[in-house]
Amino acid sequence: MMLSFVIIPLFASYLAGYYQVNNIRVFEDPENIANSVYYFGLLMIFTAIILLLIKLKAELILQAIILILIVVSVQYVLLPFLPTLISLAIAVFFTAILYKFPKWYTVDCVGVILGIGISAVFGISFTPVPLTILLVALAAYDFISVYKTRHMVTMADIVVRLKVPVILVFPYNLDFEFQDDLGDMKKQGAFFLGLGDIIMPSMLTVSSNTFLGGMDIGFINLTALFVIIGTISGFAALMWFAKKKEGPHPGLPFLISGALIGLGLGILLNTF
Repeated sequence: MMLSFVIIPLFASYLAGYYQVNNIRVFEDPENIANSVYYFGLLMIFTAIILLLIKLKAELILQAIILILIVVSVQYVLLPFLPTLISLAIAVFFTAILYKFPKWYTVDCVGVILGIGISAVFGISFTPVPLTILLVALAAYDFISVYKTRHMVTMADIVVRLKVPVILVFPYNLDFEFQDDLGDMKKQGAFFLGLGDIIMPSMLTVSSNTFLGGMDIGFINLTALFVIIGTISGFAALMWFAKKKEGPHPGLPFLISGALIGLGLGILLNTF
């Protein structure tokens, strides 16, 4: 699990330059703080739609929407490297495999591809200041939605049942099979980690590597590396807390706190 917080941001940082050259970004002005409000608002609207579909027991419609979004997202990720029709064909192929053979490894495979691409695209679409505002807001929202309203737990339960790459699955055994709901993690035989929990701090890694100066170590700068180290530290704290208290826990408060501390240390070291 910890490797996912290294592999995804490193690959995303390496590939970010290709998206920049091809002008593939979400916002034209990455310094605009209004981008954070816009992104957060879209996320709330999408969450409301998902909750409405869950309440209406329209899981097939929800699954279809998510699969269509996967096709669009995978194609978007592949666009800098392949012609449009070929990238679309590959996106459809991956999504068809995922739908036909919804095993933990197919979910993880597509999830990692999406994680790298989305982290790269959004990382170059926000400079660190508006991204920090967004991440703090998302961490607070994650805390409320898991511990207070608990609708994130409901959504996670549905995602596991639909077997879509909005989560990454880390099974205790290779013969793991999805069960109907999250239940007791030990009985499930796997640990589930929301893909967003990896993407959000990875976006900050890419943004730091793209917009902040400092000593470079290969294709990545020192500040971005400290964001990764901070994220891993936050993840370690999350695992310690999860071991002390069983049940679903919000990942972003731990991960974002660690990433932001790493960002601050990296900026501080670069001033000397």
